[in-house]
Amino acid sequence: MNDTLHIDTLAFSKRLKDAGADEKLADAIAEGISQVDISNLATKADLETLKQALYNQISDLRDEIKDRNIVVDNEFTSLRNEMKIRDLNINHSLENILIEMREKDASLHKEMNEKNASLHKKMNEMHTSLRNEIRERDELLRKDIKERDVSLRNEIRERDELLRKDMKISNFQIVFLLGSIIVLGLTIMTGLIKFWQVIPSP
Repeated sequence: MNDTLHIDTLAFSKRLKDAGADEKLADAIAEGISQVDISNLATKADLETLKQALYNQISDLRDEIKDRNIVVDNEFTSLRNEMKIRDLNINHSLENILIEMREKDASLHKEMNEKNASLHKKMNEMHTSLRNEIRERDELLRKDIKERDVSLRNEIRERDELLRKDMKISNFQIVFLLGSIIVLGLTIMTGLIKFWQVIPSP
């Protein structure tokens, strides 16, 4: 394929001569323009192909962002469900402990009623000790729940920040691609304008 401009050199040379150009100069200009290499200039088909490729990349980026949002939502839902299950298990454990303590308390009261004053004092001490143990276990459980809640919140916050960073990078890539198209279009338009300015009007 010939990658040069297809022009009527004779007609173009005649126009230059009619405009007052020297015959040799007119022939040289016509011959020079006919040899201009246009192999590196983009065609409409090239621009359309580039445009379609950019649209496809933008569509892929949007799909990727959407998929990541779905993954994050699913992970967040899973974490919330896990927290609910842990809360239920902890509440169930506390209820069992309270039931057990009530049963022990009833047994101790029955035994204290059957025994003398010395045993009554001893049973009260045991009762106090058991309540302290429950309080300590309750505090440990609450502390563990709080630490896990903070850890899960931090993990969710970190994942959200990573997702936002990825979205910013994707938006920058889209803007960069659109800017490249605009710059390419302006370059082609500028070249065409300069080319037509060289050719005198008939």
